[in-house]
Amino acid sequence: MRLVFIEFSDRLSNRFKMEIPQLAAVSRWLRREQEPAMYRDEELGLLLDTRKALEAAIYAYEMVGKII
Repeated sequence: MRLVFIEFSDRLSNRFKMEIPQLAAVSRWLRREQEPAMYRDEELGLLLDTRKALEAAIYAYEMVGKII
């Protein structure tokens, strides 16, 4: 899955272009952690780090809000 901001980065200011790597990292991490969070592995005890997920989601939400 390609981050839309990477595809359209030429339309963003330099300030927001600098945030693209972090937004991409947040997107990849949340996507990778989604399944274990929804379908917890009882044997391994895999749980999403909810505080980290919340902070990542807030960061992404605030950055996207500023860009839009």
